[in-house]
Amino acid sequence: MQRGFSSFIRHMLIGLALGAVVLVAFSLYANIDRLGASLARFNMVFLPVLIALTLGNYMLRFSKWHYYLRVIGVRLSIADSMATFFSGLTMVITPGKMGELLKAYLVKRIDGTQISRTAPVVVAERLTDFWALVILTLGGIFQHAVKNAWAVIIVVAGLLVLFWVLVSWRGFMYWLVEQFETSRFDLMKKIGSKLKVAYDSAYQLLRFGPTLWATVLSLFAWLFECIGLYLVIRALGLNVSASGAIFIYAFSTIAGAISMLPGGLGLTEVSMAALLQNFLGLARAESVAATLVIRAVTLWFAVFLGAAVLVLNARRFAPAVAELEAEAE
Repeated sequence: MQRGFSSFIRHMLIGLALGAVVLVAFSLYANIDRLGASLARFNMVFLPVLIALTLGNYMLRFSKWHYYLRVIGVRLSIADSMATFFSGLTMVITPGKMGELLKAYLVKRIDGTQISRTAPVVVAERLTDFWALVILTLGGIFQHAVKNAWAVIIVVAGLLVLFWVLVSWRGFMYWLVEQFETSRFDLMKKIGSKLKVAYDSAYQLLRFGPTLWATVLSLFAWLFECIGLYLVIRALGLNVSASGAIFIYAFSTIAGAISMLPGGLGLTEVSMAALLQNFLGLARAESVAATLVIRAVTLWFAVFLGAAVLVLNARRFAPAVAELEAEAE
């Protein structure tokens, strides 16, 4: 048990340490007294609504996860699927969220499904999250004529399209897999056998129908959190445009994700606070207060909720955590 959760505890501590650094840096940047005054104005009546929106995000993303498992023929019970999904939330504070591959290990622990078969689900989840966030930024870009955001959005959208086209090109991908399987190097041969299984799953997941439905689920899921930022700003007693808040949250989330930093820590907060100041005209302390609150009820709520679910399933899931830790080493 201790061996199985040592990596989990280490990730949690690293994430908490990075979060503390961001908190201290932002507090100094905003002036602690002014930041405290801004936070003191926060209307706590909004808090249950914010939590409900965040939970709505998680439930829609869980629906996508469960749907994707069905697409590749993995039949988990709702209870097992939920336990797996919510345990994976703990790993959002790993670089690029790649720790969410834990979910594939947990599925293997539950029903024996190969990791190479379910790992592409995590990739497909992230891909459709990106699509949804790109769509959410477009409204703000068009309505408010945000010039400098276009370059980032075009690059991200272009890479998403390129990845989707390559995965859909079966002839090329099978040729690539064959190069691994027939390689002179044992390591490449070993990877090749797993790559074939992974690609077959990825192809099923990234067909037009599943991609469209998953993107719709992602769109509403992330819209909930974008609305959360708008309500946080209103809870601080400020009036801003909802479309502007939606754009800022979506764009900052993309920036944090492509940074590959654990949980996007640092870059997400900096992007959000800067845009709130320069785009919506908030004061420095107000922008930092809004950023810290929304990150608390989204990112950190996810981490601690996921940790609670993982601990509740510790006896069953510890071997899977240990396997992930061993392979990471």
